[in-house]
Amino acid sequence: LYQVRVTTLHPTDAAKNSRPADFGEIKTPRFPTIVLNPVSSDAGMNRILFKWKNEGDAVTTVKVFQAAGESTPETLVQTIAITPQNISDAWVLIENLKAATAYRVALYSGEKFRGENSYTTKDPLSGEIIDLSKENPAGVDLGDVISNANAGATILLKKGATYEISTAVNFSKSVTVMSEDNPLIKLKAQLSISGVSNFGITANSTIAKLAFVDLEIFTNDAGNKYIFNPNTTATIDLFSFENCIIHDVRGVTRYRGGITVGQQTFSNCILFNIQNYAVLTVDDNKSSVNNFTFENSTLYNADVFIVNKNNASGNYKILNSTFYHGPQSGKNFIDFNTNTIGGGLEIRGIIFAEPKASTGATAPYSLTGVKINSNTQISSGGNYHTDDFAWKESSDAILPNTLNYTKKSTDLFTDPNAGNFLIKDNGFGGKDNAGDPRWRP
Repeated sequence: LYQVRVTTLHPTDAAKNSRPADFGEIKTPRFPTIVLNPVSSDAGMNRILFKWKNEGDAVTTVKVFQAAGESTPETLVQTIAITPQNISDAWVLIENLKAATAYRVALYSGEKFRGENSYTTKDPLSGEIIDLSKENPAGVDLGDVISNANAGATILLKKGATYEISTAVNFSKSVTVMSEDNPLIKLKAQLSISGVSNFGITANSTIAKLAFVDLEIFTNDAGNKYIFNPNTTATIDLFSFENCIIHDVRGVTRYRGGITVGQQTFSNCILFNIQNYAVLTVDDNKSSVNNFTFENSTLYNADVFIVNKNNASGNYKILNSTFYHGPQSGKNFIDFNTNTIGGGLEIRGIIFAEPKASTGATAPYSLTGVKINSNTQISSGGNYHTDDFAWKESSDAILPNTLNYTKKSTDLFTDPNAGNFLIKDNGFGGKDNAGDPRWRP
């Protein structure tokens, strides 16, 4: 991983040299390997799911190294002989590891090195642990569980199970809701908002951390229901969605009435079928989201991305993410109207693919950039747009810097209309450093 800075030098007059331009982070390509890129769910607290593709010589051995620390060398901690069943599965589960520890896992065919990945096991759980993974989800009232939990509790849900949210669920304290730690089950625990319109926040609550981890969250009425739609006074210091799939909603988070969020984060998430209330809508000047991060994530089939009707005192970061059929043609990529982001807006490593069609619009569909007070500092770099994407010129919008990929979205991605954004064009300049990392070849 390298940081690149470029300065243009005048041949005779140094006073005319340009200011340094930061091009952001650039990674060198991976070593040619049969080892598959990891996803965030591959690393648990005490185990790692290590995967490869069977090509060439049969694999024989996996070696697990605890990564070097500031004052400790790298250490070989396990050598695992690959069985015929491992080869058939094309994976091995590495167990008995330390939590919150960095490891390097290498694959061999005899003495021949075939590739490696680096992992960091998850932090150990602390505080009250409410493990519902062994219970019948049909008998779980998640509202009661959350209400009775102590502040700081972690609630573990069964992977692959669906929890119907049929009665009100209101959050008033710090809670983490997450799938159980089992990398062998691919399906996440599912929260289906079916009998109510959204999750709620109890009036006058002060919440240090509200986190949703490794979940699939959706509604049965995308035209009218939200994930969160509070209209009250409350404070949330950290509100995060990590490794979640969120879909079929009118809006993901909409704030009114005096909600203050210190930091809201979407990390390693996939969001789709989002209607006109966006991923984030601050819908009055009484509420605020002061810091916002959208990183290593994918948004598709979405009318709107961010709308904010108030100032933000911190910073907003949109990093290493993929956008397709969203936002809708004619909309702003980000709409702050005349409001300001005090700490600036950063847009880096984004793939802007074809926007969502709108009534009366003709291809190529266009977005109207970032609508915001001109006092907000905007930095951007390492972004790309496909040939079926266009920026619409507007006097009240700022356009992020993007490089032109001269082919269409369907030439770049494997099957974007089916939600598969795996990059299939190895000639694409951003294949190693742009877009949601999960889709890089």
